[in-house]
Amino acid sequence: MSGTIKLALGVVAALIIFGGIALLGVNSQNNAKNGGNSTNSSPNLNAIKENDAAATITYTGKGFEPNLDTIPVNSYVRVRNRSVRLLQFMSNPYGQNTDEPEFNLGNLKPGDDVRFYVSQKGTWGYHNALDASETGQLIVR
Repeated sequence: MSGTIKLALGVVAALIIFGGIALLGVNSQNNAKNGGNSTNSSPNLNAIKENDAAATITYTGKGFEPNLDTIPVNSYVRVRNRSVRLLQFMSNPYGQNTDEPEFNLGNLKPGDDVRFYVSQKGTWGYHNALDASETGQLIVR
């Protein structure tokens, strides 16, 4: 084997070895940034299926159905706007929306279907911020 071929093979082998070491170093740095955990612990709302929601709240344009429901903590809730009106889904109290920020979904256009994750136990009221008479309550145990 000529000296040129040996040199070329040596360079290729060195590039492969150093490239592998560099990739391992980047992966180790990413794990350190994530606290040593390479998986994402926050729920992926896009990955849940329709039947994965513990409750479905449907806005009809005349209010919420059901307007009272009970679910387990650490569950998904689905909110559907099946009206021809804009819905502004927010937590109580009306105008402040501070009781449970997870409920503050904002504007849902007609036909919108949104899911959110409930991680706090309690009895939580919600409302349509565009119509104070449209309210509901979710009990999380």
